[in-house]
Amino acid sequence: MTPPRALRFPAELEFTLAGVADYARRRPYLKTNDETISESALIFYQAKGFILQFNVTGQHRRRWPRLYREAPNYGIFDMSYHYDFGMAVKPKMLELDVAGRSGRDKKYGMTNNKQPYDIHLICDIENDMTIVMYGWVTGEFYKNNRFSEDEVQPMQILIDRFDGER
Repeated sequence: MTPPRALRFPAELEFTLAGVADYARRRPYLKTNDETISESALIFYQAKGFILQFNVTGQHRRRWPRLYREAPNYGIFDMSYHYDFGMAVKPKMLELDVAGRSGRDKKYGMTNNKQPYDIHLICDIENDMTIVMYGWVTGEFYKNNRFSEDEVQPMQILIDRFDGER
C-alpha cells in the first residue's frame, strides 16, 4: 500500500525512452552484485532502474531548471558515477540518487559497498507505469539499514527546500 504522503505521477514516454536508450548504451559496462540472477531478470531490473531514474530526474529538471545539475557522467556511457543528479541549493550542491528496491528482500538500502550520497530518493514503478516517490533518506541511513518505504522522510520537506531556492 502506498503511504498517503507519497508523490505519484505517470511515467512519461520521453523520459522512459531516454532511460531505455541510456541503459542500452551503458549495459556493457554495468556490474551486478548478484551473480546468481538470471540474465533476463538482470536486464529487467536494470532497465526498470534506468526508467525510474530518468522519469524522476526529468521531473526535477522540469520543475527546478535553475537548480538541476546533470551528473558528470551524463552522456558518457562507459563511466559510472556516484550519484544520478544534483540540485544546487545553498550552502552546497546536493548529490541525489534515485533508489529503487534492491536485493531479494525487496527492501531499500545498501546491498554492496557503493558509497552513500547526500540524499537517496526512495522510489518505485507500479504496474500501470506510475512513478511513486515515497520520500527520502540520508546517505548514512541508506548505507546502514535495510528498510521499507514506511521509514522515509516525506518528499514535501525537499520540495519546500527546492521551491524556496527558486
